[in-house]
Amino acid sequence: MEDYEEDEPDLRQQIFHNNVREQIIFLLLFLLLYLLSFAVLNRFRRRNHEDYYSVDDDEVIVYRISSSLCTFSLAVSIGALLLLPISIVSNEVLIIYPNSYYIKWLNSSLIQGE
Repeated sequence: MEDYEEDEPDLRQQIFHNNVREQIIFLLLFLLLYLLSFAVLNRFRRRNHEDYYSVDDDEVIVYRISSSLCTFSLAVSIGALLLLPISIVSNEVLIIYPNSYYIKWLNSSLIQGE
């Protein structure tokens, strides 16, 4: 029988996997905020697009870029607004359930963003 190394990853692998996990969580959270911002801006947008641009393609591009920038900035603003409440709640959940398997991904580096 061959000698197998233990399944425990070394420190470099663990740091790498933690970093990838955090980046995926941040990306999913930002995509959720971006979609929420897009829905909010579409709710308050004028229904008549003829006021914004004519048949000129350049004006359509400028309108789409400005809409994307507004959506992006609203998503960042909502994220900044929710940063403190989410940090407080997640820290309290970690204190209440320190050994829970389902909350194990919620570590201090993810909360503090280090």
